Amino acid sequence: MFVDDWRNGAGSTSWNTSGIQVFIYKWSGGGLKLVQQITPSPGAGEFWYLADISGNRLTMRNFLTDTLP
Repeated sequence: MFVDDWRNGAGSTSWNTSGIQVFIYKWSGGGLKLVQQITPSPGAGEFWYLADISGNRLTMRNFLTDTLP
């Protein structure tokens, strides 16, 4: 799972100043449960690689890169 800063492109440093956050929820017991709240790690890149989700497994990545994850 990733977010693309298509406006600023490669080398984007606007992630940390944008105020962007991601909230990951799962369905649990008839309602939504917050599993993870993520803010960008320091650095630069066009893509913010958040996590991998496979079934019930969440593997956090949280890094910026110019290479498509």
